[in-house]
Amino acid sequence: MSYMTPERIFISESLNDAKPNFSCFEKVEQALPKIIDSWIYVGDSFTNDIEPLLNSRWLPVWLNRFNEKVMQDGYIEVKENKEAVMTLRKLIHSENF
Repeated sequence: MSYMTPERIFISESLNDAKPNFSCFEKVEQALPKIIDSWIYVGDSFTNDIEPLLNSRWLPVWLNRFNEKVMQDGYIEVKENKEAVMTLRKLIHSENF
C-alpha cells in the first residue's frame, strides 16, 4: 500500500488556507477517506507546522535540521530526512497507529 499518492499530498495554497491555522489541517482531514483516524504530519517549522498540532489528535514530527531549542512536549523530533523516513515507517507499522 502506498501512503504517499499524489491525492494524499496537500499544499496550503491548494486548500485556500495557510498554516499555522489549524483549519488548514482540518481541510486535509475532510479531503481524505473517513476511515483514516490517525494522522502524522512532518514539518520543519516549529511555529507553523508543529505548534498548531500540539494538543490535537495529529502526531507532529518535527524535522529540526538546525537543532533549534524548544521547551515543549507532544511531538517527535528528528534531525535528518533519513531519520524522518525511518520514524514514519516505524510509526505506520506500529500496533498503536
